[in-house]
Amino acid sequence: MIPAPFRIALGMTAVAALSSCGEPVISEHRSTPVCGETLTQEGVLPVADSLLVIEQTPTLSAEQQQRLAAARAQPAAGQVVVARLAEQPAPMLNLGHAFVLSVSLTRNFVLVGKELRAGQNSLSWYGWIADDKGEATLTLTPEGITGVVLSIPRDRSEPTRYWFQPLGGGLHVITCIDPSKLNAD
Repeated sequence: MIPAPFRIALGMTAVAALSSCGEPVISEHRSTPVCGETLTQEGVLPVADSLLVIEQTPTLSAEQQQRLAAARAQPAAGQVVVARLAEQPAPMLNLGHAFVLSVSLTRNFVLVGKELRAGQNSLSWYGWIADDKGEATLTLTPEGITGVVLSIPRDRSEPTRYWFQPLGGGLHVITCIDPSKLNAD
């Protein structure tokens, strides 16, 4: 059972599709969007226990801008967004604990911890997507969160992958992987 605060983020109504990892498409033909996203009436709502929250207009240093540009230049990059890490992320990464992970302005996941390994300067976390098919592997270090979320559509079509890496100063880049670019040689 998903806790009540998380049901708000999951129970939003779809009104249009997004393609190419985030470009709005409003038409009668509904092609499968690259990042499997839908626009919602409310958008993604920050709720308690949000590990990453999307920053719509982040203020970036020169170094952060370079890291963001490098993420966008990756061959398989689709939509790329910036998110802010929670002030206290470690307590969220516990076994059986549910938390929200936003991957775009219109999509988030409720993740639940299944495995946890603590190192000297890191915390490795593995879990599953609640009420959906998919999994996530995250590593928390003093720099921030790195990892991947793999979301498998109910129709078992092409899964959607999101990569996470720190930009510095609590900010992170989230890259939706475009499967058509992965397969290109």
